[in-house]
Amino acid sequence: VAIYEVPFQASEEPSMKQVIPEAALTRLCPTCASASTFSASYAPDGRLAFAFRVWDRVGMAIGNQAIGLVERNGTIRALTFEATPPFSNNTNSLETCPRFHPADPSKLFYLRIHPDQRTSLRMYDFD
Repeated sequence: VAIYEVPFQASEEPSMKQVIPEAALTRLCPTCASASTFSASYAPDGRLAFAFRVWDRVGMAIGNQAIGLVERNGTIRALTFEATPPFSNNTNSLETCPRFHPADPSKLFYLRIHPDQRTSLRMYDFD
C-alpha cells in the first residue's frame, strides 16, 4: 500500500508520483524490509501527515502502526513509531487517520486503537 499524487490539471502529463519513499521508513530499523502508507492528510502549508506500518522480510509487523509526516522540504519524520524486537509481530496498538486542526495546523489529531480495542483521540503538538 502506498500513497501517490496524480496531477489534476489537464495540461499536465498524466503520471503518478509516490509521495513517501519506502526507503525513508524502512531505515527506521535494521530489520525493516517494507512499509505500507495510508490515510494521508495535507496541512494548509503543504505538510503531509500519514499513517504507516513497517514489516520484516517474513511479513511480520515491526513496531506499532504509527503516524508520520512529510515536511515542506521533503524530510520524512516518524512521529509516533515505537520499534519492537524482530519476530514479535507487534500489532498491539494502531494509530491512524491523522488530521490537521482546521484552524491551527500546528495541532495534528489522530486515532489510537488500544490492544483491548478501546479508542482514544490523540494530539501531536508541533509548537
